[in-house]
Amino acid sequence: MKIEFDDPANPKNVISIEVARARSLMFKESACQHSAVKIDRLEAMLVCCDCGKEINPIEWIAFMAEHWHRIQDLTRRYSEAKVSYEAKKRCRCEHCGQLTKVRPATAAQVREFKRGEE
Repeated sequence: MKIEFDDPANPKNVISIEVARARSLMFKESACQHSAVKIDRLEAMLVCCDCGKEINPIEWIAFMAEHWHRIQDLTRRYSEAKVSYEAKKRCRCEHCGQLTKVRPATAAQVREFKRGEE
C-alpha cells in the first residue's frame, strides 16, 4: 500500500511511504479493531478506548490509512454505479424522440413475463 502526504515545507513535493505489510498481527489476533484510541504522550503510545490494549502508533496509522482507502474505493465504485444506473433509467421514445424515464417492472409484471417465456 502506498500513502502520500503533501510536504508543508515544499508544496510541490509529495512524500510517499510504502507500507510493507498489509495488516499487522496486532489487528489480526484481536477481535477489537481499535477504532477509538487515547494518545499517551509520555509513553509515545496509543491506548485503545474499547479494550485497553497498548497500540503501536505507526501500525495504527497504517491500518487506518488502509481502511480509509477501502472506504474511498467503495464510495467511488458506488458513485460510478449510481451514474450507470441513472443512465439506464431513461430511453428514447420511438414516437416522439424524447428521453423518457423507464419505470421498473412490478413483481406481478415479472411473474407474467416469466409465464409468457415458458
